[in-house]
Amino acid sequence: MSSDENIEEGMDNLDWHVDMVFYDGIKQLAGSAEARNDYIFTDEITLQDKMDDLDELIQWGEKNEMYKECQVILDMKNELLLNK
Repeated sequence: MSSDENIEEGMDNLDWHVDMVFYDGIKQLAGSAEARNDYIFTDEITLQDKMDDLDELIQWGEKNEMYKECQVILDMKNELLLNK
């Protein structure tokens, strides 16, 4: 196997890991009110960072047709704005 093939295989593997991080994050937030509340009310992450994170999750989720879960995350964004 050439080094170019090794690099390509490594990049494919990295993409898979990134996808799993997004998938797990969406499933955790969509499936647990406790996780949503912890995320919304933590002071360890700025409001802007939270909004950016949630936007990325929604974007990835829409691309992968996780519409129900994306609605939960969108509701989180609205709650963040109401509680700022």
